[in-house]
Parts: sequence; structure tokens; C-alpha cells
Amino acid sequence: MNSETDVRNYSIPVHKPYDFKTVLAFLKRHAAYGIEEVKNNTYIRYIPIKNTYGTITVTMTSPDALAITMQGNVNDACVLKKINVLFDADHNPINLPENTGVRAVGCFNPFEISVSIILGQLVSIKQATKKLEQLIIAFGNQIEKSPEQNIYAFPEPKDLMNKEIEKLGVTKIKAGAIRELAKQVDMQKIIFSNQADIKIVEKALLSIKGIGHWTTQLILMRCFQFKDAFPKNDLFIQKAIENSSIKTSKWGNYRAYLTHFLWNKSYSDNQKTIKSIAMSNDKAICSNISFYSDTQTQMHVNKDSLVMTRLKSPFGDLLAGATLKGICLLEFTDTNRIEMQLSRLKKDTSLNIINGESPFFTLLNQQLQAYFLGTLKHFDVPLDIKGTEFQQQVWRALQAIPYGETRSYQAQAIAMNNPKAIRAVANANRNNKISILIPCHRVIGKNGTMTGYGGGIWRKEFLLNLELNK
Repeated sequence: MNSETDVRNYSIPVHKPYDFKTVLAFLKRHAAYGIEEVKNNTYIRYIPIKNTYGTITVTMTSPDALAITMQGNVNDACVLKKINVLFDADHNPINLPENTGVRAVGCFNPFEISVSIILGQLVSIKQATKKLEQLIIAFGNQIEKSPEQNIYAFPEPKDLMNKEIEKLGVTKIKAGAIRELAKQVDMQKIIFSNQADIKIVEKALLSIKGIGHWTTQLILMRCFQFKDAFPKNDLFIQKAIENSSIKTSKWGNYRAYLTHFLWNKSYSDNQKTIKSIAMSNDKAICSNISFYSDTQTQMHVNKDSLVMTRLKSPFGDLLAGATLKGICLLEFTDTNRIEMQLSRLKKDTSLNIINGESPFFTLLNQQLQAYFLGTLKHFDVPLDIKGTEFQQQVWRALQAIPYGETRSYQAQAIAMNNPKAIRAVANANRNNKISILIPCHRVIGKNGTMTGYGGGIWRKEFLLNLELNK
């Protein structure tokens, strides 16, 4: 344990503006279990020292300096240097086109971050940090165990070179990539240094099976302080660029900052939209909907029709459809599935498809708002589901997946007492016409990978993160 009297205080100057709040939020989302945490506007890291540990805290009490407190027998100069890199304290934002205080978050332990980035391929942040926690518990060195706190040292490269990482539920490709990276780091074929030749490092990383462009760029950004790293195929970055007038060329050789700027913008835009939903009434959100007060009259009007309208969500408009029995369609309007779904509905129902009103839209809109705010975990809007008997069985199994949980296609097939129907289950999921309410977004790959989704993988990750963080 640390001595309470063995405390040293330091200050690291930063160039203004410095968005400490956003940096902390990023570190909190990616925190390594038992090694680091963020609470009370403070970053805390535990430094292994043989069979004990030192504690480092970082906060910001003035706009032009980070305040660091060290406790325990740590190498102060070495720790200060690493904190400087982690918080990108040396950066001067004068050369950036946006004066936002954005920083390209670095790393304290580059091997630790590299492994976490590999685990983060094609899964949500929540899933990645959970797998990282399992890896730390399985292969790390536990320094302290108590009801209040468990503290670990991250495994060294030599400790992961020959480990069966697959037993954690990690894909063979990811496990192999981690082992190979550990081997190359241990043999010093890859040396973490901001003085390294980026082209050589990039080539070495890409030569490892299971490490592609996205992973390589993130490792270069965080572990080598490469300021022009840019994971251009990142789904949230692509979406942020599509929805804005941002030109990547204006950022010159500072695209690592553009990456964080776009990540922050994407997150902020989603939060603002959710907040606006909370503060608005139904009519403001869905200005093109007119709600009938006379339900019986409305039912009579639509007896030969399938009515459609649009609803707004934090990540794009939804097309909703209703029959006399309930909601029969909920699909994102910017996908290529709309025409196909409408064609199927017309064939299945033999009804005319028209723009119109339905009392079901009122209830649907209210429940969707509550869902996006995290206050609703179960929908009870009446549904009118059209499909084969097998498809309807699959969709019922989807509705049985609890809020905030995920299932693999295999687990879904087993739950239906039909374990060999994995492919048929996957096809039925793809034919689901009622997004969100019939939650096909909760189905992922057997090993935690983010499988396809009709509304786009980025939306799937948004929905899973929304549920997992509430």
C-alpha cells in the first residue's frame, strides 16, 4: 500500500484551449480494468512496483496546466513523461482549423493500448473493454485484491506470446494477432517510440494477420504519437464527414486531431439530438404527423390501406407503417432496404400503401423517445408481423433477448430448439421489417464481432452502446 505522507505534486503546462473534459471522457470509455479509472474529474492510474504499486492522479485546476499527484516509490521523471504523452500536453492547437481544444490522446503503456485496440476491432467500446478486463484478469499480475478494489499489472509481451487467448471468447484471428504482436515486441522487431520510422512500423503491423488499416492507424496514433494517423474507414468518422462540410485537406498533417474531432462531434451530435427529443413535444419532433383523436373513425378510414409516416431519431429518420392491427414497418429512410420492404409488405398484405395517420404512431413515437432517453426498456406497441411461421418464430426469439444483452446467431438458434438452423436464423433476422422494436441489433457474431445490420453497423453500435450504458 502507499504511504499517505509520500505524496509529490507536479504541474505540466498546456497550450490553451485544452478540452480536458473530453479527454477524460475518452479515457473513461477505454479504461483498463484494475489499472486505470476516471472519477470525480480525475484520471487515476496504478503503477506496479514489484509486489506493491504507486498511484498517479491527473486533474486540471487551471486552464493552462495539468495537476499531477504521485504517491509511492515510482520514477517521477519517467511517469511525468508518460503522462505528458497520454494527455498530449505538448500540442499547440494554433495549427488546427478548429479552435476546440481537441487532443490526440496518447498512451501510458503502448503494449497495453495496442492489445486493447486489437480487441476493439468490429465490436462496441463496451464489448472491447469487457474483453480487455477478461484478458487482464486471466493473464495479468494481481497486485491487490479487496472488496473495494482490485489492482493489476498488465501482462508483459512475453506473458501473451503463447497464451490461449481464444478461451476468453476472442476470435482466432484476434488472438493470433495479439500473440504475434507480443512476439514482435518481445523480440524488439517493433519498438514503441515516437522516433520510430512510421513507414517501417506500419509495414510491420500490416504484416500481422488480423491487423488491418483501422487497427494500424489507431496504434500509430496512440502508441507512436503519429499526428497524421487517420483511420479513414472508421464508421463514425465516415458518417461524421458525410453529415458535415468538413474537408480533411484543411487538417494538413494533423489528421489524428481530425479523428478525435470527428469522434467528439459524432458523440456530441447524438447527445444533443437525444436532449432535444426530451425537451420537445410529439408535434415538434414529427411535424408531418397529424394525430386523430377519434380512433374508430381512423380505423374505418384505413381499413383497406397500410399507412406510412416518418419519425425522427437521434441517428436519422425512420419510416413507420401501420395496419389496423399495429405497426408493420419501422425502417431507416437512408438505407437501400426501403423499396424492398415496401414491396414485400404490399405482397404480404394486399393493402394500398399511402401516407396517413394512425393512433399506433402516437404510441410508437412516445415509446421511441423514452427508449432513446434510456427510460424505456420494453416496447408494448401492438405489432402486425408478416412472415412465414419460421420467420415469426425467429422474430419472437429476437424480442426475448433482454435489453442491454446480446446473443449470437447460434445462441438464438439454440433458444429456438433448432441449433442447426444458424444460417436460416440469420436470413430471417435480415428480413425483419421492424427495427429496434424487434431488436436484431442485439445479435452479434459468436466471438463478439459486430455483424451486419440493415441500418448500418454504426447504428448497431449506437443502439448497443445506448443500452449497455444505461
